[in-house]
Amino acid sequence: MKNNLFKILAIAGLIASLTGCHSAAEENAKKESPEAAAPAMETFVPTKQKLTNKMQIPGEITGFQQVEIYAKVSSYVKSLNVDIGSKVHAGQLLAVLEAPELSSQLSAAKSRLKSQEAVYMATKSTYDRLFETSKVEGTVARLDLEVAESKKNADFAQYQAAKSAYSEVQIY
Repeated sequence: MKNNLFKILAIAGLIASLTGCHSAAEENAKKESPEAAAPAMETFVPTKQKLTNKMQIPGEITGFQQVEIYAKVSSYVKSLNVDIGSKVHAGQLLAVLEAPELSSQLSAAKSRLKSQEAVYMATKSTYDRLFETSKVEGTVARLDLEVAESKKNADFAQYQAAKSAYSEVQIY
C-alpha cells in the first residue's frame, strides 16, 4: 500500500513540475487574457477501503443431472429417505417400497419349494430302496426300477423349477 502511495505522489509531483515549467511568452499571454488561466485541478487523498461489487441478475437454477426412477414391480412407498432436489450419492438408499403382493408370492413360492423338495426326497428314497433291492437277482423287475428312476428324475426337475421360481421372487 505504501508503494502505491509513493507512486501516486511521484506522479503528482511530476505533473506539478511539468505544469510549472513554461516560457515567459506563455506567462505574458496568461496575464493578458484571463480566460487562458490554468484549468482547476481536482485533488484527493487516497484512503484504504474495501471493494464491493454487487450485481443482481434474474436467473434459474437447474440440476446438473436428472434421473428418472421406475420401480420393477408395483408397490407402495413405505419410507422416503430423500426429498425432490436433494443431492444423492451412488448406492444411497432413496426409498423403501412395500409390496404385499410380492410377500404373498414369496410365501407361495416357498411352500411350493418345500412341497417339491418333500416329493423329490420321497421318490429318491423309493428309488434308492428299489435299487438296493434289485442287486439281489429276481427281487425287483427291471421295468419297476426304470419307472422309479424316471419318477425320481421328473420330481428332481420339478424341485429345481420350484427352487428357481423361489429365487426369482426372492430377488424383488
